[in-house]
Amino acid sequence: MNYLAHIFLSHKQPEIAMGNFLGDLITNKEYQQLPINLRKGAELHRKIDYFTDNHAIVDKAVEILHPYHHKYAPVVIDIFYDYFLSYNWHLYSNESLDDFSQWAYDVIEEYQDYIPKKHFAKVMKMIEHNWLTHYGNLEQLHHTFLRVKQRAKFPNSFELSTQHLEKHINILNEGFNRFFPEVIEMSQEFVHP
Repeated sequence: MNYLAHIFLSHKQPEIAMGNFLGDLITNKEYQQLPINLRKGAELHRKIDYFTDNHAIVDKAVEILHPYHHKYAPVVIDIFYDYFLSYNWHLYSNESLDDFSQWAYDVIEEYQDYIPKKHFAKVMKMIEHNWLTHYGNLEQLHHTFLRVKQRAKFPNSFELSTQHLEKHINILNEGFNRFFPEVIEMSQEFVHP
C-alpha cells in the first residue's frame, strides 16, 4: 500500500501517522533516532507491509498483474490499493477524503523536521499538488505511474498500469474490499492494543 492507506491505517493518531508515512523514507539509523511514537508509526508501516506482502488476496492480485509488470507487479498493486481506498472511501470513513487529506498534510507539516533532507522537496510537492486525493482519479493515477516509471531501475510498463486497472477492476476491487477490513483490524490492534 502507498501513502494514503498507510496514513489512514494510523487511525488518526498524529505521531503514529507521521512515523507510518516516514516508513519508506528513512534508514534504519534514522528510525532509531525517532521519538518513540514516531518510531511506533514506522514499526506499524513495516507490519502493514509484511501483512500485505504475505496475504493470499494480495498474492492473487499480483498474479493477475504479473504478465504485464513482472517484478514490479507488487509495486503496481500497492498504488492500486490507494486507488481502491479512495474509490471506496465511503465504505471505510465517515470523514470526507478532502478533510482527511488536509489533516494528513497538517500532520506532515507539523513533524516536517523528521523528513530526511533528500525527500523533503518531494514531500512538499506531494502536499502542494494534493496527491492523497488524486489516487482516485485515473488521469492523476496515470501521472503517478509515470513518476514511478522515471525512478525505476529496470525496464517496465508502468505507463500501461491504468489500462490494466480498467481491464481487471472488478476482481481487483472485490479483492481489495475483502482484504482491507483485515488490515484495518490488524492496524487497529497495533495502535490501540
